[in-house]
Parts: sequence; structure tokens; C-alpha cells
Amino acid sequence: MEKDLQRFFEMSLRRLYSAENQVYDFLNVAAEKATLQQLKGLLVHHRKETALQVDRLKKIFEMLNYDLAKTKIGEAEGLLEKGKEVVKSLATMAFVGKSKAMEGAIEEAQEMAKHFEGSPVLDSILLCGGQAIELGEMAAYEALCLVAEECGMQEVLSLLKSSLNEEKHMHDVLMQLLKKELQVQKSA
Repeated sequence: MEKDLQRFFEMSLRRLYSAENQVYDFLNVAAEKATLQQLKGLLVHHRKETALQVDRLKKIFEMLNYDLAKTKIGEAEGLLEKGKEVVKSLATMAFVGKSKAMEGAIEEAQEMAKHFEGSPVLDSILLCGGQAIELGEMAAYEALCLVAEECGMQEVLSLLKSSLNEEKHMHDVLMQLLKKELQVQKSA
């Protein structure tokens, strides 16, 4: 794989890894706020899927010999000593940081939900926020799938497609539930 394309792929994987970890945390908060049992169940289920997606991304990092503890892509692996897991974890988070796009989508969903806490439309707002998050994840997975396919990384592609299919399914289920909930709100 060409060097700049490899750097792009690695950076994109790191951002997606960050995004999935942010989503994992958000799903717990959203499930606590949701009032519809079906939505709560979906969010709890998708949190489990998200944990699997994070594991798949870690596996891809291992397969491609990308080190999550690196402080900079393409440079020395950092000055961390093995065995200092807390420091290593902090350094990883400092490099990976937060996916700004996902951070924005989550903050927007949380802000909207805060304005409608206790309102009958809260679940619809959580569903809309979930849609924005799912679409962002789908776009990231689709781009990575394309690069993996073009570069002949079949095992990586298979792992990415598994996660992409889960995201697409969640998007579809959220959309169906949102339509149903909006009809209920319209009739109220």
C-alpha cells in the first residue's frame, strides 16, 4: 500500500476507534434517559455490538501491526515502558483523542435531550440523535471498506463489513422506531 494511503487508513482507523469508544459510553447514557422499553433494549443491545466493533478494530490494528500506544503515526513508538498500563492507556487516549465529528454528534444529541427532559418527545429526540451517530459510523466504515478492498486486505475488509452491516441494521431499526414514535406524537 502506498505510504500516504497507509497513513490515511491508519488515521481513519484511529478516529473510528475513538468514535466507537465514544458511542459505547453514550449508549449507556441514552439508554438511561430513554422511556420506551423498546428503545432502551435497542440501545443496550447496540452497546454490546459496539463493544464487538471495538474488538474488531483492535484485531485490525494487530493484523496490520498498528500500535494503539503510538504517540505519532509513522514515528517512534513512543517513550512508554511496557508494564505501565495506566500511562500507556493515557498516552493512547492522548494520541487517539476524540473523534471530533462523533463528539459533535453526541454533544448535539445530549443537548437536545437535555432541553426536552421529561417531555413525551424525548425518545424521538434520542432516536434522531442515534440516526446522526449511525450515519457517521456508516460513512466511516464505508470509506475504510473501500480502501481495504482496493488494497486487497480481504480479512480486514471482512471485519469492517461485519461492523458496517451492524451499523446499517441499527440505522434501519432506529428509523422504523422513529417513524412509529413520530406517528404516536402526531396523534397525541
